Amino acid sequence: MMPQSPNLKLREDRIYNFRSRQSDGAASLYVRIADELIQQVTAASEAGPLLLPQERDLAARFNVSRSTIRQALTLLEQYDLVQRRRGHGTLMTRPAEQTLQVWRLRNKHVLLLQFSSGPIRHNVGYYGRILAGIVAEAKTQRQNLEVKYLYYSGEVPRTYRELPDRERIAGVMISGMFDDSFLGLFTENDIPCVCVDYWPHDQHTDAVTVDVEAEAFLAAEHLARIGCRTLGVAAFGRRKHGEQIVRFDPDVWRFIGNLRRAANRHGLLMRDEWIMTIPGTDQVAQRAMDRFFMLEQLPEAMLCFDETVATRTVEALRRRGLKYPDDINVITRSAEPMSQDLTRLQSRPEQIGQTAMRMLLDRIYHRRDYPMRVGVSSMFVPGESTRQPEASSFM
Repeated sequence: MMPQSPNLKLREDRIYNFRSRQSDGAASLYVRIADELIQQVTAASEAGPLLLPQERDLAARFNVSRSTIRQALTLLEQYDLVQRRRGHGTLMTRPAEQTLQVWRLRNKHVLLLQFSSGPIRHNVGYYGRILAGIVAEAKTQRQNLEVKYLYYSGEVPRTYRELPDRERIAGVMISGMFDDSFLGLFTENDIPCVCVDYWPHDQHTDAVTVDVEAEAFLAAEHLARIGCRTLGVAAFGRRKHGEQIVRFDPDVWRFIGNLRRAANRHGLLMRDEWIMTIPGTDQVAQRAMDRFFMLEQLPEAMLCFDETVATRTVEALRRRGLKYPDDINVITRSAEPMSQDLTRLQSRPEQIGQTAMRMLLDRIYHRRDYPMRVGVSSMFVPGESTRQPEASSFM
């Protein structure tokens, strides 16, 4: 049984209405025409594709200009309901029942459930930049978006295991840390769902996150190029509120697994004692890092899972009288430039958000009926924390 938790806090919803420009006047005329055209065509109950009348005939039927008819047909194209072919006319691409179902979905909204341990500010920080990408793509696609902020990291209490206003929801995005069983809520209700920055065990759910496999191979290739032969990695866990259970980012294990393969490909040795997955608070991490740098043999390079780990690694190096890159090369994964000029694998949170919205709309409007897992590539940004490659290594 899932435990009840007092730690769940729901901030006031944020609703983005990006269809308001179509609400009245001439701006909505072509929308009303598109709607009436869909109603007329689907009422005919054609089983297969249907060729629509010519633009001039439609303009006469609705007593509007041909440019207004073109706007209406362009709108239907956006939902993949018609195809226009020069010299052949406009073809309705779906059976009547499915066409009507997809068209009605346009009046529903997309729901983003943002799980976090604290407030998420638009375009600030990693999740804030993911949110900015989602909002930007929703605006481009004129898709209404509702955001619910849930201040909780971990299991989802039963108090939230129901969908309010089910009939208003076209699809759901989930961002942050939550338990996989929560996804069953959307599967049972036949609601398309995309996991953002999380790779679920459920193989039927779409997901988009950082391409940690590509990151691992970028890092290993760079280290081999500058002459490194050994590699270590460090990652920290996160304590759940009010409990002593440590939860690691699921990408930690995927990243380490891919890093082992990448290291093997490029001839880098990774010993078990050089792989640190440190649970707990900053004090625990600091002691563990200090013990690590007292090892008799250290790796020539350390790859830090995120900025916090990189900062603690650099501090521990200094306490031991070591320097980068003279003694140890340091690479970090990062969402944005850091004050320290570290070599980094810099992710693109906005692109993750944009991709998530596009993936969800594809499922909502039946442009795709199979699940997808997408990894968004990161940029490799050399810095002063790794040695510069010798000129001969590029020959």
